[in-house]
Amino acid sequence: MAVLNDLSYFFAFRLTTVANAALAHQMAPVFLLFLAPQFIGEKTKKDEWLALLASLLGIGIIYGQGLAIKGSKDFLGITLGLASAFFYALVVISYRHLPQKGLSTSYINFWRYFISTLLLLPFMIGSNWFG
Repeated sequence: MAVLNDLSYFFAFRLTTVANAALAHQMAPVFLLFLAPQFIGEKTKKDEWLALLASLLGIGIIYGQGLAIKGSKDFLGITLGLASAFFYALVVISYRHLPQKGLSTSYINFWRYFISTLLLLPFMIGSNWFG
């Protein structure tokens, strides 16, 4: 999940503006509103549903701009930003769930970043990251 979050987020930056990618990624709380009740039993409050509507309106405006520009990579970049938000929401849920299974946050972080580094290293080397 974490690697998919990282990959989709970084590719979103390549295909659309930093603002569009970051804004789309900030939809993670919206995904959490839908996923948290199913995975960790958290209930959604009424005021959170109002915030959800405002968020969806905002992302609709951004998506509309991406669609309006024909031949643009903005739409794909925004979609990847949304994908990164979804995967990040799953990461957040795992951070709430795994400690209940006896795993420390330090342990989870170590393995998350270690595995992410190994899997993302080829993308860094292939993109002339090191000069």
